[in-house]
Amino acid sequence: MPTIESIFDDVKLLCGEVGGRPLRLPLLLGSDGAMLIDSGCAPHVQELILPALVELDIPPERLRHLIVTHCDIDHQGGNSGLRAVCPDLRIGCGRADAAAVSDPEVIIHQRYDAYRAAHDHHYDDAAIAGIRRELGQPTPVDLTCVGGEQIHLGAGWIVEIVHLPGHSHGHIGVYDPKHRTLFGGDAIHGDVYLDLSGRPALCPTYLHIAEYRQTIDHIARLPIDCYIGCHW
Repeated sequence: MPTIESIFDDVKLLCGEVGGRPLRLPLLLGSDGAMLIDSGCAPHVQELILPALVELDIPPERLRHLIVTHCDIDHQGGNSGLRAVCPDLRIGCGRADAAAVSDPEVIIHQRYDAYRAAHDHHYDDAAIAGIRRELGQPTPVDLTCVGGEQIHLGAGWIVEIVHLPGHSHGHIGVYDPKHRTLFGGDAIHGDVYLDLSGRPALCPTYLHIAEYRQTIDHIARLPIDCYIGCHW
């Protein structure tokens, strides 16, 4: 059975792992529909997300919103699997990341194979094949966001999309004023990813430094009591 952590009565964290590191997918249970933030890798649909919905007694048709915080294998790989089983699902992401979130070949070219031509630095063919499997099938998004968009989850519960670039140009998060919480994906990090045992495992991706610093300042000014990331 999946591990489910209760943050608030109507907000759960689906707790899995990716490459030996923690994976935390927030699930917001609104009366007008549920919202999942990020979809993990392709296998997480059957291994984590759908079993969690069963355990929480949430039918697939209640999952109405999937917000992908940014283009990355462990945040978008479950999109096609969820689209297949959740008939009313609408998928949204940051506008600048939309092409890479919609098409695995775009993100492979832009992110996972970006340094081949200039530096002859790249994954081998077997690793790229594995990345393709984890990314799932091409899945066009329904909504592209630039920040400021609002999503109605139920009576008195409206969440807002915030633009949090730096880790990627189009990185977004979900600001929840009801719980004074920001669900930030990979928007901010320290100096290292830790594995499940708490040991250093991987360096974070810092691509766009000026944007990243602006995002740190922006988050510091938000009226929040709680920040929920994906890997902490």
